[in-house]
Amino acid sequence: MKIALIGPPTAGKTTLFEAIAPGGSTAARKGALGSNAVVKVPDPHVDRLTEIYKPKKTIHATVEFIDLPGLPTAGSGGDQRTRILSAARDAEALIEVAGLFDFGAGPRDLAAAEAELDGLRTEMALADLEIIEKRLDKLATQIQRKSGDPEQDKREHALLERLREAIENGALGAIDFSPEQEKIFRAYQFLAAKPRLTVYNLDETQFADTALRAQIESSGPNVIATCATLEQEIAQLSAEEQTEFLAEYGLTEPTSGRVVRACYHLLDLISFYTVGEDEVRAWTIQRGDTAVTAAGKIHSDIARGFIRAEVISYEDVIEHGDFKGAKAAGKMRLEGKEYEILPDHIVHFRFSV
Repeated sequence: MKIALIGPPTAGKTTLFEAIAPGGSTAARKGALGSNAVVKVPDPHVDRLTEIYKPKKTIHATVEFIDLPGLPTAGSGGDQRTRILSAARDAEALIEVAGLFDFGAGPRDLAAAEAELDGLRTEMALADLEIIEKRLDKLATQIQRKSGDPEQDKREHALLERLREAIENGALGAIDFSPEQEKIFRAYQFLAAKPRLTVYNLDETQFADTALRAQIESSGPNVIATCATLEQEIAQLSAEEQTEFLAEYGLTEPTSGRVVRACYHLLDLISFYTVGEDEVRAWTIQRGDTAVTAAGKIHSDIARGFIRAEVISYEDVIEHGDFKGAKAAGKMRLEGKEYEILPDHIVHFRFSV
């Protein structure tokens, strides 16, 4: 899964990206358009299971972040602007970054940052509308000439007209789709439909203002206040030094960890676990996925030859020492293909191929 950081050139996106993906701890790389990095999702369950099993290998769930260049102001940027928005369209979710810190004209207030975000969202909506208008023109021509599939073209034309109105009114989330409409809608990868995490980037003085941080984060469930320069410094410290440093700001973990986890949950993803002496691993699935779908994440042969899933909760494994101990205590359940895997499940799959 890919999460794109997007915002104006003055928002401090790259500093935030480097705090989330410090050098040496990720598979970071420079691309033709910004940088990419694969980052581990902080997970105390994985850490505790590793302590128990002491495996040869531990694998966390991961998220890939893309640091896009700063989006030029409206009416400028030309091809670069188009490339940035196209790259954002390919991501599963977006992190909108707005800067409150002093970048030459003095510190900004919250209202100015919010106005900047509104402008960014308008630009993305306009890019979506441009795609819709071009497609509507093409469909109208096809319908008139009766080329292609006229009835299907008419249905798509009607849907795009509804979507155009919804994007213009900021009401895209209120549309209910039929299965056919859902397929058409998803193919367009509209920016206005992307799940979003909003990050306000403060300076150290602003970040020390707990009232300001609380005000920002109370504005919605997917809003985080941070100081990217401070986070960048914290990322270079040892775990013990980080704890001391964070305590000065009333925090228990780096904001970077919160950002990574928030993006994971933004996409409604969860982890289930497999354990053993060779490997402890978190596997990523969609919330609501079934046991056979989870089996397929490990290997297609396991899904194809699925017999049963042996399921034990994380809490029961911890209470009874390990998977075998919990199983001996009668905590294991045998579940079929359609069983819904939950976030705290430790699973062993029985299969035959």
